[in-house]
Parts: sequence; structure tokens; C-alpha cells
Amino acid sequence: MKTTLMALAGLYLLGLAPLHGSDTEPPKWDLAALAKEPETNEAQEAKVAGLQSLYVAGLPFNGRETKFYAYLGFPANRTGKLPAVVLVHGGGGTASAGWVKYWNAKGYVALSMDNEGHVPVDLNQNVLTSGTVSHKTEWQSIDSLKLPWAGGPHRLGAYDDSHLPIREQWMYHAVAETVLSLSLLASLSEVDSTRIGVVGISWGSVICSLAGGIDQRLAFVVPQYIGGNLMLGNFWIPKLRNKPSALRWDPANFYPNPASKAKWLWIDGINDTYGVPPMITKSWHDTGPNSWMTFLPTQGHGGNYGETGKNALREIYAFADSVTHGTPALARILGTKLGKGEVTLIWKAENPINHAQLCYTADPLPMITDAGESRKDWTHVKYTVLDIPLPPVTTNPDGTMQASFPLPGGTKAGIINLIDERGLTVSGDLVDIP
Repeated sequence: MKTTLMALAGLYLLGLAPLHGSDTEPPKWDLAALAKEPETNEAQEAKVAGLQSLYVAGLPFNGRETKFYAYLGFPANRTGKLPAVVLVHGGGGTASAGWVKYWNAKGYVALSMDNEGHVPVDLNQNVLTSGTVSHKTEWQSIDSLKLPWAGGPHRLGAYDDSHLPIREQWMYHAVAETVLSLSLLASLSEVDSTRIGVVGISWGSVICSLAGGIDQRLAFVVPQYIGGNLMLGNFWIPKLRNKPSALRWDPANFYPNPASKAKWLWIDGINDTYGVPPMITKSWHDTGPNSWMTFLPTQGHGGNYGETGKNALREIYAFADSVTHGTPALARILGTKLGKGEVTLIWKAENPINHAQLCYTADPLPMITDAGESRKDWTHVKYTVLDIPLPPVTTNPDGTMQASFPLPGGTKAGIINLIDERGLTVSGDLVDIP
């Protein structure tokens, strides 16, 4: 009678097995070379007060030396070695001065790098404190500046360059630039190289989760909106069916990295078109046991990084602080069990859980058919969101806690969130009831 997400995911992946042929072998990077401090020089374009504007040496492209643009910023008050973060923008964006300054105010050295061969040229100064990466920020290509070096490749749609040799494809360079940005931060005397993380938004979340899968130096990884297991996401299915060689770029090919001690936070909006619950939930399991997941019912897909309003993302900063400063961690859900008319969660929490939230649908889940295969269309599920009191909690002998949450009659699918006394949310498994 009951069907869990993991069982469904297994069926999906079995059905997709023929796509994983020799032309989809995962790419390889020279990580020893990328771990070295890259050369940099001061950029004259798009300078912002209080930040360094840099050109950073990337990988050769089409026989030419390349450099990518980056903003580097430091906290106003520096005491001892500091934690740091690499910030990876989404599609069509560029390096963000506002994003860097936001993390600087949190006590982090931050570097926001461009990964599409762009240079920002007309910054809206309001973005510096707004908590949103402005998609109105204008940019021009590095190649148009007629500098002694070239920019890296531009992104061409969704893997539209997948027919090219691997080293000529955009994703190969974008991941390399992210690793090089980590190496640059690790080389700074102000930075504690054991406390560096990466945060990516949208396409940047694909890039950062790829980097998290290959680079064992990272302390934390936060993909925002999209993760691995792309073929479990409705948006990606037709694109990847038409370009099976693009499957080599699925970040799930690199989960888990047994040499890495990184902690992961998968964070998404529950109705996001690009990172749907089956994809994110499986990525959460794949990167366990040091992995957390948060689905926010009001979060919209965009360049958000602030901590107020309906798109608030307070969990990211609390998570990073718990890794780099030892502050209380987010609650950690260890198990989700579907019973008759109820779901039981098992968790650990350093801060008491204040209440819970149920995001569920009682409507029949819409189906889509692609290449003759029918599956549920998660992008069009309409959820009802209920804040609910915490049911009676049992403390187990191993110190974990558990409680059983009744489901409304007719529930077809849902997620239960636990919200601690700080107002921070973590999510349990997606429950899918046929």
C-alpha cells in the first residue's frame, strides 16, 4: 500500500539506465593543479568601494589563456583566522558585490566569481543590502574588452554545448573556476583553510554541488534550488533525453565523496520548477550522513540570499555558522516512516523544536509522459501548508526523539517540516502515497 520516495527513485533510475553509456562517463579535472593558488590581478572594471575587483586565472579555452572576474571582500572587524565562502551565481548572472558584502557582515571572507565570461558593468547600489542578487545587473563579455586574455566559455542554454569536447564545455570551466576560487581563498593569510564553504544559486547550485562532490577541502556545501539526480526533476527530463551525453554533468555522479568531511544543506522552495522534491530528497540521502534538507513553502526561485520576507533564507547562515563556529546546528531528521494515516519522524536537535509544519496535497498528482514514460509532475502540485503543534514526543534510549504526525484524510503526498525555537526549518522525506 505505501510507496516511499526512495522506492520511486529506484524505479526511475532503473528505467533510465540505458542513458548511462560510454558517452556519459563523468568528467575528470586535474584537482592537484586546481588546488594551487591561482594568479590574480586587479580589475579596473566595475569596482565597488570596500571590495577587491580581480581577474583570476582560469583554464585555457580554445587555445587561449583565460581569466574570470571576481569580487573579494573581508569583514570590517578581523580577529584571527576567518571562515570563508565561495558564492556561485545563477544563469545569466555575474559576480555580485552585494552578496559578498552580505556575507562579510556575517563575519566571512567572501568571493563571488563570474562563471559565464562576464564582467559586471552597471551595478545597482541598492543590491548591496537588499538580500537579492539583482538580475538587472548589466554585464559585458570579457572578450569584448580586448584584454590580453580571454574569458571562459558562455553558458549555452541547458547543456546545449554537450556535443563539444568535454574541456570546451561551459560546465567543465565553471566547476574548475569554483575550485580555483576555493584555492584562492585558502591561500589568504586571513582565512582558515579548514573553514571554507560554497553556496550556489540555481545553475550555481548545480556547479557548487559538483564542486562539493569532487573537492574534499570544503567544510560546507549549500546548493540552493537544484541538486543532483537531474532526471528526477521534471524540468530536466526532456532536455537530458535529447542530450544524453549531458548526463555526465549530473552532480549525483560524484556523490558521495568519502574523503570529504563537508556538511551539506539542500534548501529549496517546495514548488520550485527546477529542483523538485524527488531530486532534492535523493540528493539529501546521497550526501548523507552529514546532510540536511529544508523545503520552504513560500520560497520562490530567484537570486535570493536575504533573511527577511517570504523568501527569507536564515537557515543558510545558521548552518554555515554551526559548521565554522560550532553554534547550535539545525535539527537533523534521521528517519521518516509512513504508517496508516500518519508519518513518524525521528530526529536530533540541539535547539528545542517549537512546532511543525505540514505541506501536503489531497489532489491527484498530475502525470506527465515523456518518451513513453509516465511519471508524476511535481512542478504542478499545489500544497496546503498548515502550521501544527508538536505531537507528544518520545525520547529514545539513544537520545533521538520521535513523534507521529496525523495526515489529513485523502493525503496524496506531503512533507513535514520541524521548526525550532529560532524559527529555523528542516524537512523530512517526501511522502508519496499512491
